[in-house]
Amino acid sequence: MLIDFFVARLRHWASVFVCFWILLAPTFAEDGAAITRPAPAAEFSNFADALMLSVTQAGDRLVAVGEHGLITLSDDQGQSWRQSRTGVPDTTLSAVTFIDDSHGWAVGRDEAVLYSADGGDSWQLQHWNPYPDSGLEAALLEVLFVNAADGFAVGANGVLMRTDDGGANWQRDALMHSEGYEPHLFDISGGGDQPLYISAEEGTLLRSVDGGDSWQELAVPFAGSLFGAIPVGTDGVLAYAMLGKAFYSPDRGDSWQPLETGTRNAWMNGRDRGDGSAVLVGYRGTVGVLDVSTLAVTLQPQQHRRAIADLLVMSAGQLLLAGQGGAWLSDFDPAISTSSAVNNQGSTALVEAVSAQVSQ
Repeated sequence: MLIDFFVARLRHWASVFVCFWILLAPTFAEDGAAITRPAPAAEFSNFADALMLSVTQAGDRLVAVGEHGLITLSDDQGQSWRQSRTGVPDTTLSAVTFIDDSHGWAVGRDEAVLYSADGGDSWQLQHWNPYPDSGLEAALLEVLFVNAADGFAVGANGVLMRTDDGGANWQRDALMHSEGYEPHLFDISGGGDQPLYISAEEGTLLRSVDGGDSWQELAVPFAGSLFGAIPVGTDGVLAYAMLGKAFYSPDRGDSWQPLETGTRNAWMNGRDRGDGSAVLVGYRGTVGVLDVSTLAVTLQPQQHRRAIADLLVMSAGQLLLAGQGGAWLSDFDPAISTSSAVNNQGSTALVEAVSAQVSQ
């Protein structure tokens, strides 16, 4: 089965993640012939019924992407949304990023890469490869640009692509070579003054300190799928995974501390708050706050059980959440409550038998 980023963002059945229908099969025309060019995205009438997988900021604007090429824009900090359709194909979009208020990229199924130069009002298709030579599923799951020229995209079946011309051309990079099998790469993060990190299946976390020219595998104490790793502060790294697992490194991944999170729901995304804490979100509406100074995790109850795929930390005690049910604002208490927190100091010995928790 194809176990991928969309699975992580939607289903957590026991300890095994299963395929999500949007990645199961190629699209076919009525006569049975495979479609080689994407159809345009349809107009959505109700964003609250949509599945959104990623949200980012483009200056003061918010941009969210999701199923069937749905791209929504908000110019009032998430109070209202409108759809962007110009140049957008009907393919599931899994991730979006902007480097300023105008220039951004979105990626998704069929190795689609979209580019916008006007804050998301319109888009152009830079890359489209639904049937790669490998014959394996084509899906890009995350995109990262470190500046206007240099960017990366990772995806299913070990795909790592990079560009040095703003996405006009993309090249595949050789990253991992397992005999007959390439693990799915779920996330890429970092850049700038930070190393780059790639998170993948089978507890795989890779680090690059030379801008992606070479990669080193880090020894994270977990054998299941790692869905992301975010730099926290100057040298910290927070890695998050299935089964509510999370790990903190104070030294850019050289050593790791397992965290007791108080949940077995999968963590799907995280954000550094820039104040010595980070927020994690995940399955069944799970939201948690890590205080780096104490390594304590506080769960923040939500008024719903919807899977949360991504988040932005807003001002005035609110989070913008994206997932099952579109993108919505949620009240958020940034204060760390020691009475409700799960303290992780000295909990290195709490590493469970993770070697048995291998995603299938």
